[in-house]
Amino acid sequence: MLSAVAAQSHTIRRPYQIPMSIRMETAVTVLIGSGLGCASAMSTAHLTQSPAECHYAMPDATPIFAEVEVDDPPVLVDHPVPMPYPAEMRRLGIAGQVSVHYVIDSTGTMIPSSLYVDSASQLEFVYAARDLLTASRFKPAVRQQRRVAVCVKQDLNWVFS
Repeated sequence: MLSAVAAQSHTIRRPYQIPMSIRMETAVTVLIGSGLGCASAMSTAHLTQSPAECHYAMPDATPIFAEVEVDDPPVLVDHPVPMPYPAEMRRLGIAGQVSVHYVIDSTGTMIPSSLYVDSASQLEFVYAARDLLTASRFKPAVRQQRRVAVCVKQDLNWVFS
């Protein structure tokens, strides 16, 4: 479990330049530990209250809604199994966490340039989150019987069990 990673913790505060327009402007907490077993991953989502949380605007000015503004939220229908786990982090036995905001468009596709990283334990897990989300497919959100773009907040956790 993540609590087993308790050897050292460092916080890095600086913006990162990451390919595919991932924007990361907050603290990165680096956890260093060992003695962990097999890897697994889990994810939790939190309802967005405002589309401004995504820090993104559609190029064609299509409106983006917060999850609380839609009648039916987006639903995950397909994703890579297993979740991608950074090879170096697996080798070192390091668990990780990434908290992100992103936009799912009206076709059910995550818009890669909308990915906004709120926090991450290691940069390698940011890349894994990007790969997972861009390969995932969703049933689009619905508002007033129309498919719409929606801002989503999600925490992704890579843990050893």
